[in-house]
Amino acid sequence: MRVDLLIENARIYNSYFKKFIQGNAAVQDGKFLYIGKRGTESFEAQQVLDGQGRYLIPGLIDIHLHIESTMVTPETFSYGLIKNGVTTIVPEPHEIANVFGLDGVKEMIKASRDCVADMFYAIPSSVPATSLETAGGAIEIEDLDELLRTENVICLGEIMNYVDVITDPDCKTNRILNHVRRHYP
Repeated sequence: MRVDLLIENARIYNSYFKKFIQGNAAVQDGKFLYIGKRGTESFEAQQVLDGQGRYLIPGLIDIHLHIESTMVTPETFSYGLIKNGVTTIVPEPHEIANVFGLDGVKEMIKASRDCVADMFYAIPSSVPATSLETAGGAIEIEDLDELLRTENVICLGEIMNYVDVITDPDCKTNRILNHVRRHYP
């Protein structure tokens, strides 16, 4: 099988077993295609590197953060992530949604399209954050449906107004949660 890169003789972190295993890694189109014992007998590589027993850790994933809190653009933030081994994030643009609603979320996602790091968004589920808060924007059920249909969105974001969730069965967040359960199992 042809691959772009074969890294032999490395200690590769296996996140399932939570330990390093001695082995080889085949890379195709910038992604790990294979990790295990097979080497040059199985792969025809454009480039072969000797890992010299060094440690190889796949890109780290951060599943919840708010880019806006860093006060930099998604692109600038992306470079900082990559330099520190984080290749994928699931940002939740809650602060943008609080101010600009659906339009703000869509612009944030648009600003992330050419980033080096992979970004798969979470939909802010509590905008405004609590029933006591006033915000310039909101995320409604129809906004959620539009984002799930048209954007790189993979999940609902954090529930911030938990008091309403546990005390008011008909609060906005419970309606959103019920809608997601019914339409996006």
